[in-house]
Amino acid sequence: MVDPCGPPDLWTGPIDPSLNTDVPYDPSYDAGLLDLEPALPTGRSTSGGESHLLYDATVVAVDTGKNYFDRIIVADANFSIAVVLNKSETASVGDTVDFATSWLGGRSGSSYVERTSGWTVLSSANPMYVAELGSANVDYYARRNQLVHVYGEITARSSHECEIWALDCYVLEHDGTEDYIRVPRDNPWYLDIDYEGGLCAEIVAPVNIYMGSTGTVEFLDITNTDWMRTWEGSP
Repeated sequence: MVDPCGPPDLWTGPIDPSLNTDVPYDPSYDAGLLDLEPALPTGRSTSGGESHLLYDATVVAVDTGKNYFDRIIVADANFSIAVVLNKSETASVGDTVDFATSWLGGRSGSSYVERTSGWTVLSSANPMYVAELGSANVDYYARRNQLVHVYGEITARSSHECEIWALDCYVLEHDGTEDYIRVPRDNPWYLDIDYEGGLCAEIVAPVNIYMGSTGTVEFLDITNTDWMRTWEGSP
């Protein structure tokens, strides 16, 4: 049976194909990111406690802040986390970086590094691992900010509240499973309140969460439109 939403060709999203790999990071690759987890706040809190030094973390995603703030996502074999950048800090996908932080922020369930010091790019063009989601459900606490790859049909607009800014959630059906994706209301795919399904999508994007008045929603966070492509499904 032909998959009506089978990708038409090879696509690696925001990652240079020469850097893309399906080989997970070696378990010994430890930039110290997991040490941040016990100190991460939720809600809208911030903290200025113990200082942490992170060394040789890989930049796996860059969001230019079209919707709320400039951020990158860094990863090692053990953990992934979003980092809010200031205007003097830059990075590209595939860079490895080191930095220090004692400022960890949270908003509506998600958490991140709110500010850094000593930001340094150590190397560039490093291999990029993206996990295949397959038939598994999106799970923020198991895959916090991890980049995943999945394709399927966008079947409907969700009734869940997904953000206080101009972002909405839609239902993605993939490999017999339903999950949510979050996209800007001003998007190039013509997803809006009148959307009735039929559009196929392929995604390379991070896992995120939002706790709002309509409940907790875990989703693939496509705030950067380079992280998803779409096409009309075959009959």
